[in-house]
Amino acid sequence: MDESSIASNQKILKIIEEPLAERDVNLYIEKAARALAQILQCDGLLVLRVDEGPNLVEKISIAYSLPGTPTSIVFEPEAFPTTPKDGQVIRIDSSFVKNIGDTNSATNYDFFATQFGNSQKTQLLIVGLKKSESTKLEANDLQTWAICSKILGTYYEMIYVLNTYVEQISANTDTDQLTKVHNYKSFTHQLKIAIGELNRTSGKNMTIACVVVSLDDFSNINEKYGFDLGNEVLFEIAAKLQSFIRDDDVVGRIGGDMFALILKNIGSRENCEIVSNRIANIFRKGLLPVGEELTASLGVTISPHDSQDFEELILTAEHLANEAKQIPGTFTLFSKDELRK
Repeated sequence: MDESSIASNQKILKIIEEPLAERDVNLYIEKAARALAQILQCDGLLVLRVDEGPNLVEKISIAYSLPGTPTSIVFEPEAFPTTPKDGQVIRIDSSFVKNIGDTNSATNYDFFATQFGNSQKTQLLIVGLKKSESTKLEANDLQTWAICSKILGTYYEMIYVLNTYVEQISANTDTDQLTKVHNYKSFTHQLKIAIGELNRTSGKNMTIACVVVSLDDFSNINEKYGFDLGNEVLFEIAAKLQSFIRDDDVVGRIGGDMFALILKNIGSRENCEIVSNRIANIFRKGLLPVGEELTASLGVTISPHDSQDFEELILTAEHLANEAKQIPGTFTLFSKDELRK
C-alpha cells in the first residue's frame, strides 16, 4: 500500500471516529450522515427508511436529510426494485426520482444507495447525491463508502438495541408493575424535582400539592371478591386518577392500598380543593368495579406553605389521610384544617 493510500485510510478513520463516540441515537444518525457525506464528498445525503414487501420496496420515507440536501426530491418505491446487497452500491434510476414543485433538482444529480448496517435490521438506506458535472466516482471510492456505511450502520444497530433495553429497564425500575403508574421511589424523585422547580420560581407565587389517597379497609375487598378483582380495582383507580390530572402532574402508587399525586402549579387553595374533590368523587359516585363499597381517605399538603421538604410533604399527607379515616366515608383532610366530606 502506497503512502497516499495510507494517508487516505487514516483520513477516513478520523472522519468516522466522531460518530462512533456518540451514544444518543438521533445525534448518531446526524453525525454518521455527515461522515458518509464527507467520505464520498457528496453534494447531499439522505437517510431513507424503507419497508420491504415480498418483491420490492413498498414504502419510502426520509428519516434524516443532511442540511443543504434538496428537499424537493421524492423517491418512488420502484427506484429500489431490490435494496442494495451487503457492501454493494447501486445507482438509482433517475426516472423514478421525482420533484415536488417547479424545481428540476433531480435531473442535476446522480444518486447512489447503499445499506446502513444491515438494512433488514435497521430498515435504513443511505442515498448520496452527487452533482452530475462533479468528478466521476471510481469503483474503489464507492466500495470504501459502502464499507464505512456498513460499519456506522452496524454500530447504530448496537446503540439502538442498547438504548431500547435501557429504556425498558428504566421503565420497569420506575413503574409499579400492576398499575403502570410511578412506584414509590420514582414518585418521591418526581416530587423532589417538582419542589426544586418550585424553588427556582419562588417569586411567581407558584404552589404544588401532594395528595395521598389511602383506600379504606381494602383488605376486605380482597377477602370478599378475591385478589384478581382487587388487582383490577387498583388498576382502575390508577387509570381514573391519571385521567383526572393534567399532563404535567404525577400519579404514583406508594403502598399496597395507597396512591399519591403531585399537582403542579395548583394555584390557589380553592383550586386544590376542587381537584381533590374530583379525586374523591371517584369513590363517592361508585365508579369502580365494587361500586360504593370502597371508600378512601385523602390527605393534602401544599408546598411551600406546609413544607419544602419532599419527605415531610408525603409523610404529613399520609398522616392526614390516616386521620381522615376516623370518620366513615370518603373524606379529605388538608394540613391544619378540618375534615372535608
